[in-house]
Amino acid sequence: ARGYSSSVMPDYRSRFLGFRVCRSSGRQETSRAAAGSGWSEPYNRVPEGFAGNTGGLASLVAGPQGKGTVSPEGWSAKRKLLQQKWEKLLGTPGLPQPTPAARTVSTFREDDYTGRLMYLQVEPDFWEKILLMVPDKPLARPAPVVIVPYYDVDTPAGRNLGGRSLMPLGVRAFAYLMVQQGYVAVAIRWYGESYGENYAEAVANLKLRHPGLTGLGKWVWDARRLVDYLCTLPEVDSGRIGIIGHSLGAKLSLYAAAADERISAVAASEPGIGLEFSNYEDYWYLGDRIRQAGKSTDHHELLGLIAPRPFLLIGGDSADDDRSWYYINSAREVYSLFGKPLNIGYFNHRTGHTPTPEAVRLAVDWLRHFLDRR
Repeated sequence: ARGYSSSVMPDYRSRFLGFRVCRSSGRQETSRAAAGSGWSEPYNRVPEGFAGNTGGLASLVAGPQGKGTVSPEGWSAKRKLLQQKWEKLLGTPGLPQPTPAARTVSTFREDDYTGRLMYLQVEPDFWEKILLMVPDKPLARPAPVVIVPYYDVDTPAGRNLGGRSLMPLGVRAFAYLMVQQGYVAVAIRWYGESYGENYAEAVANLKLRHPGLTGLGKWVWDARRLVDYLCTLPEVDSGRIGIIGHSLGAKLSLYAAAADERISAVAASEPGIGLEFSNYEDYWYLGDRIRQAGKSTDHHELLGLIAPRPFLLIGGDSADDDRSWYYINSAREVYSLFGKPLNIGYFNHRTGHTPTPEAVRLAVDWLRHFLDRR
């Protein structure tokens, strides 16, 4: 038996569950986070023919005129150019940064955590919904925090909080899962659910309020405001901020981490790591702006911007398949410049878009491995 039920870790106690009875398979599984030098093996199962293969992606580490490899200092200069390129592609709202502020709508207690449904100020005249979840178990303060972006806060929490998007408690309830592990967790709704009654209205309002700003650019702005706020909380360690998401949430996790160096560890499930792997051309993501990007522009550049901070990709042969290794391999060349090639990894469960319990466990172990470090 795997000792795992849905998204609930084996040591979780609940008044709604009875005894779990399982038969040993003859081998004892240990947490990958505590498995010594072999912890990285599940994240590096490269299929035959893909080892070191970058699939024709433009090299991130090529030296001048494509000769040799840049030094870490040379990469720093290239990185600044990539930042400028992607900031231009995403656009900016051109707003003053508001002083970090949030107002509490309601507070509720569960068996093992306290939840605060709040509205975070992201613009001078606009507030976005967040759910802050603080475990009741004693915290080593300040504690790591894990951000979980999604359509609304309900599914990450596994709880009906009045939003328009709710799935039953399960493998997508990352905020609930992380608070069970003793982390502060915060779920955040994205603008597509709050700027209008549907995506067409949300994007129309975005264009009216912030001409030239893409949907993902709006998200990056909101994510930075959330990190600003988290850094003011005494219970949060601003040096240990993780982010994890699935599908839409994985896209948001990728872009937030690439844009904000304060995010220190990332796990992204089925984002479609290549620009052609998913619907980034839709008007609520990048829209027509994607056609303005050069042929060499792709998400391996965002992975390069994240390096050497830890990044894990989870695939299922849906949005992400074996071709995703091209992006991991390309970015790993940047990670290697800093002597941290194992800070990037990929696990493919090959069962479709929804992550498996094993994939969720590995994602949690990935975050634990890096966020528990001091």
